[in-house]
Amino acid sequence: MKKIAISLLALVVTISAYGAYKTKSQKKKKKKVVQSASINNTNIKSVMMGRGACYGTCPVYTIEVFENGTLIYNGKNFVDKLGFYEKKISPKDAVDFIKKFNSLRPDTLAQSFEMRIPDLPTVYYFINYTDSVKHIFNADGGPIELKNFAKTFEDFVQFDDTWKKQIEKN
Repeated sequence: MKKIAISLLALVVTISAYGAYKTKSQKKKKKKVVQSASINNTNIKSVMMGRGACYGTCPVYTIEVFENGTLIYNGKNFVDKLGFYEKKISPKDAVDFIKKFNSLRPDTLAQSFEMRIPDLPTVYYFINYTDSVKHIFNADGGPIELKNFAKTFEDFVQFDDTWKKQIEKN
């Protein structure tokens, strides 16, 4: 009887130790995958920044930066260039810009922020991830870094004569 009890105790200890080992091993594997994804890949395919209307003559347009280096501008109202324009830059510059935007941690931000002054133009972002889209509206009421990034966005794309007008399809 004593031998059976000792054998059962040894079996229980062995099973418990093996279970603890497997759990620890699985946690390590999971942790490695998460770390490599967050360091090497933003999963962002494109970022669009837009400015909306105000009660006056505020410029209304969107600018989108794609990871492949394509830039698309759409002038809608109160801008020098109306319509769609496209420009190519190096994919490395585009990815570096997207990574800079991602450092703001847009995935953790609210979808909309309070607009305290109704006459201010809306600033908004659409972030296209591999498997989803994140919208951030009224960025002027959000974190100051997000508001300031609109200027960074405009400086990065610099609308000049290298942009090519796109034929609009009805």
